[in-house]
Amino acid sequence: MVLIWHVITWCLFIAPNVHGRIEGERIDASLSWSSISSTMHGRRILADVGGDAFEGRLLAIMGPSGAGKTTLLEILAGVLETKNGQVVRGCVSGPLASSLDHNAAFVGQNDQFHAHQTVEETLLLAANLRLPGSTRAHCQAAVDKSLIILGLTHARHTRVGNEHSRGISGGERRRLALGCELLGNPRVIFADEPTSGLDAFQAQTMMTVLRSLASEGCTVIITIHQPSSKVWRMLDDVLLLSGGRTVYFGQRVACLPNFEALGHICPHETNPAEFVLDVISVDPKTEKACSQRVQALVMRFNEIFRPSSPAFNSSSQDGILPQGHVQGQVAPARCVQGGLVGKVLGVWRKCRRIGQREGGKADRTEGGSNGRKLTTRRAFLVLLGRTLRETRRNTFANGVRLVATVLLAGMFGVVFGGKQSVVDKIAVVVMTTINTSMIALMRSLINVVGERPIIARERRFYGALPYLLSKIVAEAPLDAFFAGLFGYITHKQCHMTGNCKSFVMHCVLEALSSSAFGQLVGSVSPSPAVALAAGPPMMLIFVIVGAVGPSGRPTIPPWLQPLRDISMIRYGCEGLCVNELSGPVAEYGVGTKGQILKVTKAALMRQLGLNGCSVEGAMKGQICVLFGCYAVFHSTSR
Repeated sequence: MVLIWHVITWCLFIAPNVHGRIEGERIDASLSWSSISSTMHGRRILADVGGDAFEGRLLAIMGPSGAGKTTLLEILAGVLETKNGQVVRGCVSGPLASSLDHNAAFVGQNDQFHAHQTVEETLLLAANLRLPGSTRAHCQAAVDKSLIILGLTHARHTRVGNEHSRGISGGERRRLALGCELLGNPRVIFADEPTSGLDAFQAQTMMTVLRSLASEGCTVIITIHQPSSKVWRMLDDVLLLSGGRTVYFGQRVACLPNFEALGHICPHETNPAEFVLDVISVDPKTEKACSQRVQALVMRFNEIFRPSSPAFNSSSQDGILPQGHVQGQVAPARCVQGGLVGKVLGVWRKCRRIGQREGGKADRTEGGSNGRKLTTRRAFLVLLGRTLRETRRNTFANGVRLVATVLLAGMFGVVFGGKQSVVDKIAVVVMTTINTSMIALMRSLINVVGERPIIARERRFYGALPYLLSKIVAEAPLDAFFAGLFGYITHKQCHMTGNCKSFVMHCVLEALSSSAFGQLVGSVSPSPAVALAAGPPMMLIFVIVGAVGPSGRPTIPPWLQPLRDISMIRYGCEGLCVNELSGPVAEYGVGTKGQILKVTKAALMRQLGLNGCSVEGAMKGQICVLFGCYAVFHSTSR
């Protein structure tokens, strides 16, 4: 597998399934990488880094902060999301390049979970996703085994929690993240600083789990900042980085002798990991001396260790393997190009599935999983159960929504309840439409933004359709309830003369279409911050082009007409205005001299620009906007 990207090229050299792997057979899970380099706006992050990771061994990538540890790990795992100005070059190869998604697992530093799911429910959902061919009993058995291995049996019925609600501890959360990935029976495990933020006991417990996985034949690669002496002794191999350069790569037991050869002797009763990190770190106060010390270590590695390591001896001078070369095997090249670097992982796995199909007989992993996505029906049921539990258990948010809905509707009644003029009724209509849209939009954006890291981690297991359907079935009834409640109270408190049922229905459709629009914005935005920043201004554009005022709708240039046609605000205002004008019109308003102004319905409809509009037509427009947003969301999320 070869990676080169600037903006962006990703080349994969996929070996055919020459092993003819069937259930029970094993493929070597070793990895090799060479000439990995990375820069950001010209600043060096990694410089010509190479190495090997073998199955049955635990490799730790270590170094001071800013040494490039996480960047290297993400490159090896294929999950790096490059930023503007970042250039990455190098080669990663291994027999598993053409195998299944389940052969590799990546555990990040801050994996997120749904706060209101219990530990057992989180693991059970992960088992259903990663073992699509298994029965519920088999998935439950796998979860029970994982709880025992990870030491989470006591917390199986505890909710995961988040920063707002109390849940499991940090160490338990790290083990839960690892457990979710292990349910797929991976052969290669990447873990980014699995002990950071944990006390010594929790860190040792986490490393014991990783050590046992390596002993069972997995290839385990981790980054670790400052391990204890007990954790240090659990490591098999060490890759030390300083300023993006390799200071040492080899067996842990040979690390200290290498330092001693240059006069850096580890004092007695000193943590070896702490010692080597002190030696390769650069203190700004003594930068020159520290840099010379690190340079000497780098030169010694290049002179003695580097020539003997096959990972540093590529036949390509620029670090790019010749086409068709994968760890000594002949393989056809697969090349994918694109500009959305955040989707590199999905591209990688898609190409690996192509290689599997070309190789002949499909691979199978223990437990009945063959790496395919779940069927739409099963994925929908699994995701629906989770979304329903999350929605039902979030009692605080639901309670706040209920109180806010009643208070806002009551405020409308206080301000507009005693006024009967058409101008006041139109103000109620417009403000009701905007209020309903904004509340639904922000709720949807916040939910989608909060779920993005979780969905990004899970999307290789299911398509966009089951996720979309589960969100609609689980969340739309609650949105409809709160919008309908607001519409009903507002209609009664403000003494609206139009049909109450139509008023409520328009509020419901307004909320549903705005919620669908929020899901669309959240899915296509490059980051959560962009989604939250772009959603409200986009809705205000719909307000500007679609709202109806006492003097009618504003005149807009022809090129803005398409925005008006897709504005849910337009159809909400049209439907509610026509519905209100279907009742008796008492007065238009008060004139400049205090006189009561009278107006006919026909003249009022003409003034507002509502000739030819109807309640049914506005509802159809809202429904078109609603399903249009869902359709675009589905097409952009596939």
